[in-house]
Amino acid sequence: MSESFYNMSEQIRQWYDLEHYFDGILIFNLKKREAPSVYTFDESDVDDSDDLISRIEEAEKPYLPEVEAAIALIALSGEVDLDGFSLEALSVLRKRAETAAWFIHTLTTASTTLFPHPQCSMGDAVRWLLVDWWAEHGREMAADHEIVSWWTQRNV
Repeated sequence: MSESFYNMSEQIRQWYDLEHYFDGILIFNLKKREAPSVYTFDESDVDDSDDLISRIEEAEKPYLPEVEAAIALIALSGEVDLDGFSLEALSVLRKRAETAAWFIHTLTTASTTLFPHPQCSMGDAVRWLLVDWWAEHGREMAADHEIVSWWTQRNV
């Protein structure tokens, strides 16, 4: 087990705490694993955003128990050394973390925001973003991002 940069039971002091944890620590460590994506969709096979959201959810299903265990470990300890988890589960976790990071980035500009930071512990916020927010909004944001990426690759 590696040492966490954050005490996950401490209250969040600013949005930067979450941004730094996701971008600088969690995603950085997940990228080092070079996990093959479980989200290998061909643009020509996808009907629309709702279809892609369903496909994302379907692709995750075989790995959910492992993903949930990894999220529980992260939320409790801040642990980023996730060697005991399969590359596929880490691929799912990485997609969730990247999408949550994009969401967090949309809430601030430079050093200002209209939105107060969450009034909870770092662990609670990380868990909420990777589980609850993901189920409600994250898959949709990930699907929209993928569709924009496909469009950009075709038109640039």
